[in-house]
Amino acid sequence: MAYFSNSSEGDVYEARYCQRCVHNNDEDGCPVMMLHFVFNGTQVAAANRAYNKQEIGDDGSAVAYMMLSELIPEKDGFPTQCKMFVLGRAIKQEVKMSETETISEGWGRPYISSKWHYFRGLRCLCGKYLYGGKLDDTPETEAVLSDPDNCKECVKRRRKELAALETPPEKETE
Repeated sequence: MAYFSNSSEGDVYEARYCQRCVHNNDEDGCPVMMLHFVFNGTQVAAANRAYNKQEIGDDGSAVAYMMLSELIPEKDGFPTQCKMFVLGRAIKQEVKMSETETISEGWGRPYISSKWHYFRGLRCLCGKYLYGGKLDDTPETEAVLSDPDNCKECVKRRRKELAALETPPEKETE
């Protein structure tokens, strides 16, 4: 299979496997997932033929489909663990919400986005993306917030949150 029908499927898979794998480095990301993003569109025709129980053919689409299916096989129509997966990393940066609940929070950049977004849980503040991947652990400074590579809406909402945290409580009136 190896086919991700939308970016959310790819992001969920990446969070489950790629972000915890020793082959996923900070500079280049997961090489297997990168191949999937590069060739995902190419393999669609063959993936659809396979889904419809037809011969996948011998065109470029079929080659891409066979290659990607070897790296990330499918079971019951869903992608399974990558053949290259080796557990060795953990997603950092958890914010303790209560004794039983923790969520990830911070800046992240989904593969399909050209901008960094601020995520709380799986959703970014602007609401455009779901992401379960690694979040940046750089301390949040004015320089980080002013970075032109950040989503303007996420920055706007994050600044509003930070301002609310810094505002002293109102004095009680008598």
